[in-house]
Amino acid sequence: MDSKDTSKKHFYLKWPWNVIVYIILVVVFRVFAIPVILLLVWWNKKQQPDGPEDGYYLERTRGRLIGLIPAAAFGGGGALALWFFYLGQTLPEKVERLDDKMRIFYYLCPFLGAVRF
Repeated sequence: MDSKDTSKKHFYLKWPWNVIVYIILVVVFRVFAIPVILLLVWWNKKQQPDGPEDGYYLERTRGRLIGLIPAAAFGGGGALALWFFYLGQTLPEKVERLDDKMRIFYYLCPFLGAVRF
């Protein structure tokens, strides 16, 4: 009975509620919500001593997350190339005024965008 009496009730946000609170904070405070969100994440981790431990697969996934940065840049470049081609399709008179180098790039944009995106 003593073990039940000595254990305190810890308040922390559970799974769906913490994400909802973070989204609301971002919508309301925008960039200024980042320190508050980091503080809430730290508080939740501190209040859950028996929470899930970091395992092998979680560490391996975190190690590979850095690869998303070049992938996002590569995909963004492809999206820009497709956007450039789409603008040329909507404004054909602007395409006629392009110099030769830009016109070659314009005609290669759908292929470059599809490969990169």
